[in-house]
Amino acid sequence: GLGIGYFVEKAGPAEREYARVELNDRGDVMVYTGSASVGQGVETIFAQVCVSHLGLPFERVTVVHGDTALIPEGMGAFGSRAAMLGGAAVMGASEQIRKRLLDAAAEELEAAPADLMLTTEGVSVVGAPARNVPLTTLLSELGGVIKEENRFVCDLLGFPYAIPFAAVEVDQASAAIHIHRSAVASDIVRCIHQVLYNAQLSGVCAQGTRVPMSEHPAFQPR
Repeated sequence: GLGIGYFVEKAGPAEREYARVELNDRGDVMVYTGSASVGQGVETIFAQVCVSHLGLPFERVTVVHGDTALIPEGMGAFGSRAAMLGGAAVMGASEQIRKRLLDAAAEELEAAPADLMLTTEGVSVVGAPARNVPLTTLLSELGGVIKEENRFVCDLLGFPYAIPFAAVEVDQASAAIHIHRSAVASDIVRCIHQVLYNAQLSGVCAQGTRVPMSEHPAFQPR
């Protein structure tokens, strides 16, 4: 038989999320998020969002979550909200840091901010790396660390949707089940990390296949 399904899911409830991004004069970045990690890969996603706006290497970013001594607020993880709201908060804080650094360096280098780029060592003129100002200089008045907070607020929901297909054969004599082929067509607007996205789809397909075929599916925590 051929099975076809369709679903529309609301995503991004609780309308707000907190993030703080800190960059020190060694080029290391700390991202503090109010979103919780429950295995969905927020550490990877938020680091990737951060570096895409700062322009720094991925391996220089550390993501911290779940520590109430360091993070003043947060709405957690539920309803497919972490990337949508938490990621937007990280993006906002990262953009603020980048703007502050480029504006400060523009005065030092007598260049337009649009002609500058941020590196782990400092800020330099695009195409002329010899013209640069180090992070130690830019952050000297800030104690060697620049910090920005962002509280992203959005009272709208996202509505991702998908259509899964499956071609399944059931042996009437033995009740053996053979899945000939399965596929999912989905629209998530922009994919931040293809590997994580594919892994979530694979997990959903595996769970959706297993549960209906079991009288009592047991879930054992790791």
